[in-house]
Amino acid sequence: MDGWNQAERLLKRYNIKWKDITIQHGRAVDSVARQIYAPRPVDARSFAIFCHEVGHILGYDEVGSWNFAIEQARSFGLPVGEVKRAIRVYLFQNAPSLLPHFQ
Repeated sequence: MDGWNQAERLLKRYNIKWKDITIQHGRAVDSVARQIYAPRPVDARSFAIFCHEVGHILGYDEVGSWNFAIEQARSFGLPVGEVKRAIRVYLFQNAPSLLPHFQ
């Protein structure tokens, strides 16, 4: 799954700037409004994380941002099942208390 084309459309749709965290790692974060630091979307996991960060810019909480990621995958015709699995794996590793929201 190459989610980069869809991610670029998402950024343009919501007028958001993006910086790749692999480039920015270890540097001070700029205080620019509507800017996200997220991985370049190349698979279901990175697309989900990317959309999750966009969701935060748009004002969603943690659960809302993950649901936003699922909605975006669906709207772009990406494999929603893959995105949901990627979200569950990410949450299992980083925020297990949120897992009940995504079973």
